[in-house]
Amino acid sequence: MHITSIGEHTYQLTRSAILFPVNCYLVRETEGFTLVYASIRGSAGDILAAAAKLGAPIKRIVLTHGHGDHCGSLDAETWS
Repeated sequence: MHITSIGEHTYQLTRSAILFPVNCYLVRETEGFTLVYASIRGSAGDILAAAAKLGAPIKRIVLTHGHGDHCGSLDAETWS
């Protein structure tokens, strides 16, 4: 998963998928990160590793809609 800083408090995480790259975002807040989108199925471990590399835990997940490339890893047991 590729990490790109896109502002003072926001990071874009990009995962290469079969048809197109899939992005999700970590927004740094006082108590940790808010994850915007949960990417495709199987991404939870890489997202958590990226948050750890950036030095904060994920405290919230925000979804805007239910497409598989945005909420595919939402049911992963690793979030708890």
